[in-house]
Amino acid sequence: MNKKKNIKIKRSKGRLYKKKRSPVRTAIETIVLVTLAGGLIYVGYTAAGPLINYIQSGGSSGTVTSWTPDESGTGGNNSDPENPAVDTSLEITTQPQEASSLGTYLISQSALKSKEALNSALDSAKNSGFGIVLIPLKDDSGAILYKSQIDYITNVKELVTGTLSAKDIADAVKAKGLVPKAVIPTLLDKTSPDYVNDTGYYFADSPEISWYDASPDNGGKRWIDPFRAGSKKYYSDMVKELKDAGFEEIALSELRYPDLHDSDEPRLGSKFFAADRYKGLSELYQSCYNATDKKAAVSVNIKDVLDGKGQSFPKTAEILTDKSFSGKVFLTVNLADFGDSLELAQGDPLTLPKDAAKKAEALIGKASEYMGTNVTVVPVINGEGMSMEDLVKCYKEITP
Repeated sequence: MNKKKNIKIKRSKGRLYKKKRSPVRTAIETIVLVTLAGGLIYVGYTAAGPLINYIQSGGSSGTVTSWTPDESGTGGNNSDPENPAVDTSLEITTQPQEASSLGTYLISQSALKSKEALNSALDSAKNSGFGIVLIPLKDDSGAILYKSQIDYITNVKELVTGTLSAKDIADAVKAKGLVPKAVIPTLLDKTSPDYVNDTGYYFADSPEISWYDASPDNGGKRWIDPFRAGSKKYYSDMVKELKDAGFEEIALSELRYPDLHDSDEPRLGSKFFAADRYKGLSELYQSCYNATDKKAAVSVNIKDVLDGKGQSFPKTAEILTDKSFSGKVFLTVNLADFGDSLELAQGDPLTLPKDAAKKAEALIGKASEYMGTNVTVVPVINGEGMSMEDLVKCYKEITP
């Protein structure tokens, strides 16, 4: 395209509460048992036996089951007529790697600089007991960290900065016996609107003039508008490319609106200030979900969930405002974002443990309480500033 001118650990917390049976784990076992009851009619005891063993063994079997909601609760919102709901009828899938591993390990962006750096990071993850790696293939400035072959951006060096192809990266992960998953920031992207048509914010009464979140002279930047057809096409093309390259799942992060002010409403229009503006986020997610044959998920910052105190879902968590959303949520946890206590909507603050592993356990437990049981939560702990030993300890505390 031409450059534009300025103008779901499963919601079984398992060991999350070792002295007290987790109500969330009870809920997931109930779901599995309900699924089992229906499955007996269709597949008989041969298929049901492993599920029973899984529950009785506390989740320590060689496979793990995942529940996909029925059509009344699809992987996203159905409000976009151009993106009809996906049929997500009840089904059982097995993912051996996910059962036997610690969880999902977040690879550093620097590991994508070369094959050697990537292999070193993958070896570290595998040797530490992880079975799944989540790889950032785009940054929040808009740079694509792999060698994309999307025809309208492949030659745009300001966007495509990676040297390894998506297939090279996925193949390297699989060669280590690991499961490759990807995460890409979406709406927080100051670069793509300059090169990908129909993606940025524009003034409502002057659609040829780009909107910035502040004066460009003061560091203002552009954002991706989720309502635009070009934005949906751009990210649908990207996630499809990653899925076709071999990535098992692609998580959309930074699925959020900029911090808007009252003065922006007449400039941008009322839809960005409406109570149901979350539909724009759901529609973009649904487009990607469809494009990947149900392999899209969302990545949400746990701080945003907790800041809402169970009464709202701000910033990256806003899509959870959509009660019909029942997809998988990669819940990113950065322990450095939290002090010694956590403010609650009512009552005294929650005192947080000093031990990092128990602190992660407490934060994830409270966030899961706020999010409810309609989504599948997969905690991802950001290990920046932590030793691998401490990171592994955190995962052992929250992994069944």
